Amino acid sequence: MHPDGFIGGGQFGYNLQSNVWLFGFETDFQGSAEEDSSGRLVGVLGPCTVGTCTYFATSNVTARLNWFGTVRGRVGLIWDGWLIYATGGFAYGEVSLTGRASIAETNVLNVFIPFRFDASTVATGGAVGGGIERTTWWNNVTWRVEYLYLDFGSVGERFNGGRVSTDFTDNIVRFGLNIKLSTPPP
Repeated sequence: MHPDGFIGGGQFGYNLQSNVWLFGFETDFQGSAEEDSSGRLVGVLGPCTVGTCTYFATSNVTARLNWFGTVRGRVGLIWDGWLIYATGGFAYGEVSLTGRASIAETNVLNVFIPFRFDASTVATGGAVGGGIERTTWWNNVTWRVEYLYLDFGSVGERFNGGRVSTDFTDNIVRFGLNIKLSTPPP
């Protein structure tokens, strides 16, 4: 799934500058209102008590990213007050799955089993991206535009003997202001 919506949060990081290179780490945490929905129909032939059956499983799933955070390394090139950087590392977040599913067995009996599900789990995965950062007219304040790709892999839950799952990825573009805290010279 590829959710969309709004996010908001904060970050903390530490950077070292060596001439025109910047090396550092960042961690961030944000609340999210991102979600996506999808529906599926799967048909499988299999043995049955009377002859051969066709099993159909349908599901309507809404996945929501309630909150997430990352812990990432960062490396960049500094030029004339601009920083162009790449970043990557660990991502974690709470993913909620809600919806309904049904399993149907088509033969002489035509059995139909509907059920609803509602669960959440803390998923882990990876984050990779990049951005630009610029010093403002105050030397200790910067603004940034950043892109992050999050991949939480397959997220799912077991319900009534079945499993509902989805692949959960996210593309994020975010804007931010940073305040640089510097250690005064000795």
